[in-house]
Amino acid sequence: QPIAAVSRIPEDAYIVRPVDFVVFSAGAKMQPIYEVMARDRRATGKHKLRAPAALHRRAMRKYRDGHFQQALDLFTEVNSTLKELREVEEDPPSALLIKRCQACIERPPARWTGVWEQT
Repeated sequence: QPIAAVSRIPEDAYIVRPVDFVVFSAGAKMQPIYEVMARDRRATGKHKLRAPAALHRRAMRKYRDGHFQQALDLFTEVNSTLKELREVEEDPPSALLIKRCQACIERPPARWTGVWEQT
């Protein structure tokens, strides 16, 4: 189970962020999927990815709760920050969630459960 696996990872030693939610079977509880972004070998809490990971978690809460514009703004900030920190063209998880937020703003889901349903 994803939640149990993440709960065993020492929070001060690893930087982890949720990147999606899934439901494995009808009637089952929504489960988060996590990315381990980095290992913080010194466990000081000052790793350069801690702040964007925390911002991403906040954006995921907004997304899950259906506050798509707020989530979009936060994911955009995460993407921008991680592009600079990681020296990449884009941060794939936040870029995907930006697209999902834009889609949900353009066509609000009739019944939002916090899980993206591909149609």
